[in-house]
Amino acid sequence: MAEGGIFATEPFGIFEGRSVFFDRSGQPMTLKEWAAAFGDHRGRMIGRDVVGQYSVITMWHGHDPDLMVPARIFGTAVFTETSGLVSEILSVTEDEARELHATTVAAMEEEVGAMREEP
Repeated sequence: MAEGGIFATEPFGIFEGRSVFFDRSGQPMTLKEWAAAFGDHRGRMIGRDVVGQYSVITMWHGHDPDLMVPARIFGTAVFTETSGLVSEILSVTEDEARELHATTVAAMEEEVGAMREEP
């Protein structure tokens, strides 16, 4: 990779012959298209839940900085007010991201319930 990152040498979001920007259905998009869609915070949101001290947020990122195939363009993150980011898992499809969000929320509910039961 050239000094300055991929955006310095590939201003339109093409790196090694493939796009690094993708819409919610996984189709390649230009940097300009991605920037417009990324600016719509509500449109990026897949799910947001608060469970005890945990916030679980799943969003469309639309970019794949790791150049994975297939592109992982959704992220499910767990945060706390005191620790910040606890974990993040990336997903390929919106359906996968929704399922991961629900699974993560259920896991946090179980953990919070177990903490409440401890003497």
